[in-house]
Amino acid sequence: MIRMTIVIRDKDTILRLYKSLVRPQLEYCIQVWSPYRKQDMEKLKKVQRRTTKMIQGYKDLSYKERLIRCGLTTLEKR
Repeated sequence: MIRMTIVIRDKDTILRLYKSLVRPQLEYCIQVWSPYRKQDMEKLKKVQRRTTKMIQGYKDLSYKERLIRCGLTTLEKR
């Protein structure tokens, strides 16, 4: 939804939308962080990866570098 509706893709805008709309939903799904649900864990990780790629100029960076520049942590650490 964010990708289709938001034209301005600067860091502040995308991170504010992610932190207010997306991350609470991901944290609600925290029950899947069990070792036997690796497939579900990967789906949740993919959401954060896609969000950080949306930021203008961050697409070619590695995932870890994007997290550092955005000031985010991995979902496992949260």
